[in-house]
Amino acid sequence: QYVYLKESYNKLIAFLYGWSFFAVIQTGTIAAVGVAFSKFTAYLMPAVSEDNIIWSLKYGTDAAGADKLFNINAAQLVSIVVILLLTYINTKGVKNGKIIQTTFTLTKLLSIFGLIAFGFIAFKGDIWTANWTNAWDMHALAKDGTTTSYTIDMALGALAIAMVGTIFSSDAWNNVTFIAGEMKNPKRDVGLSLFFGTLIVTIIYVSANLMYTAVLPLQDIAMVKFFPPGATIVTGSTAGAIAVYTKQPEDVVSRKTSAYDGTFTYQGYSAVHPFNPHIPSGYQRLLLWEPRLFLDRTTNQYQLRFQNPGNFKKLLLRVKGFTSDGRLMDIEQQIDGNTLH
Repeated sequence: QYVYLKESYNKLIAFLYGWSFFAVIQTGTIAAVGVAFSKFTAYLMPAVSEDNIIWSLKYGTDAAGADKLFNINAAQLVSIVVILLLTYINTKGVKNGKIIQTTFTLTKLLSIFGLIAFGFIAFKGDIWTANWTNAWDMHALAKDGTTTSYTIDMALGALAIAMVGTIFSSDAWNNVTFIAGEMKNPKRDVGLSLFFGTLIVTIIYVSANLMYTAVLPLQDIAMVKFFPPGATIVTGSTAGAIAVYTKQPEDVVSRKTSAYDGTFTYQGYSAVHPFNPHIPSGYQRLLLWEPRLFLDRTTNQYQLRFQNPGNFKKLLLRVKGFTSDGRLMDIEQQIDGNTLH
């Protein structure tokens, strides 16, 4: 970019962009990727989640008298360690960095293409048709079930907001130019790398989104931050699920009456994870679902309902999911078994 801006405009613009890129743009992108890595790692290793505070420093109180704390959590430490490790590897030369880059890229691509393939195998014609029925109508669905028409400028604004994540993840499409000096034939290879890299990413994005609309109802897609149904639908397996429910696509029952608009029934079960070291196997019990996920459109909250076929007196209910801002949620609550039917 420096050379391009210098040749296109002048040295001052190229100089300012170079320092901005170094101090803000590239460092911010690296930090964001590091944070994302630590969040996904926390799904497999809860000990490194943002909820695990390593160190706190009080620096004042707010208007309500509560302490203002500067916290360092485990997720931040994981991000820092990963960034430092990859930086060290890359300082050893392109060949060393190539091994890491190739391994992770191939693993990622094969995993994503595998997910896309399994998704299209699980293709559901009724879901696909329903998702595209009103796809080109410009309207918004309110909490009370009413619709509001979109104007052209509102629709363009909504589209722009929806594209933020996609454009951000594509921002590094031209980073391959950084290693032009290490290429044997940069005149040919830089152009090919830019073309095929962008082409592959575009194919992945388009294919993945088409796959999602083929297996996930729009209501499920809207709930991804709260519950992750997608992987279970695509793989058709309940093994290893950490969420509060597992389901198959054919198990969804839609409630179309006005009192239950937006309500879906998910058949499945919730059980203590077999590798949980804190609960002996003799005390692990199945807690069967009805289960229904009721959306209260007044409070915008979901209600979970269960059955207690074993007539247990007391149960420790643990629910894992996501809050509205995407944070991992882990709630434990002891409930009276007599309240379950």
